[in-house]
Amino acid sequence: MSSHWALVRDDSRAAKIAGAETAIIVMFWINEHWTFGEEGKEGIRPLIRRLLTSNVVRLGGVLVATVIFSVVYRQIDVRISLVDWDVWFLVANGCGIIAGLVVNYILESTVTWRAGDAYE
Repeated sequence: MSSHWALVRDDSRAAKIAGAETAIIVMFWINEHWTFGEEGKEGIRPLIRRLLTSNVVRLGGVLVATVIFSVVYRQIDVRISLVDWDVWFLVANGCGIIAGLVVNYILESTVTWRAGDAYE
């Protein structure tokens, strides 16, 4: 039975990566058809460029979120507990999420879809 759980743990990493990529593709599709529907050149090559750029941008957002979380949680010595629950962990995670969201939005707007750019 323990070998089964080891397999599940190993598969969970692949599932996490597959889930993250699925989320990136879904968000790309939403941005492509709704948020930035009027932006960007048409055609398969520009579409693929935007998809690949979006993946890189979102990876950057994840890195920013992780760094901000780590700095806030590990470098700022604050302990807030609520019924043996580390609330500071949630605060630090929220700070990272907000920072990653801002980075993603700015870079998706200016790099992936070049919103407002006159290159078309």
